[in-house]
Amino acid sequence: MPPIVIAFFLFYFLPADISFASNATVDVSATVQRINQCKFNTNDSTLDLGILDPESPLDRTITTSLIFKCAGSDDLAVFSISSDFEGSSGGRKMRNSSIEAYIPYNLSLNNASGAVERNMDQSLTISINVKGADYRELYSGSYSDVVYISITP
Repeated sequence: MPPIVIAFFLFYFLPADISFASNATVDVSATVQRINQCKFNTNDSTLDLGILDPESPLDRTITTSLIFKCAGSDDLAVFSISSDFEGSSGGRKMRNSSIEAYIPYNLSLNNASGAVERNMDQSLTISINVKGADYRELYSGSYSDVVYISITP
């Protein structure tokens, strides 16, 4: 009889020693929502220095404005505006359309950061300054550059 009892115990304990793996799936997701969003109402603007005379080189400054608005849940939205060239060495330059020649210029953004009321039009003033000494001995022709302005949030 003892062999039957031993066989019974082996059979009885064998399933208890075997474990079966079980898997579960957890879906993870998130939604990112900006509380405040600012965007430009005017997407394009032109700063035309007109005709620069190298024989009578004068410093020239001109300005334009871009309008923007911030919307969202806050009564005041904090914003920051920057250009694509900030912090770069060498400065901004207009390039001649037909030869390798450049006119350096300075770009400034007025009211480039702060807090604005929700849904109120705001104005960003953009100024460029060209020094007469910088175009005194340049080739004639058309010079241009493109500036990209970004607003956050």
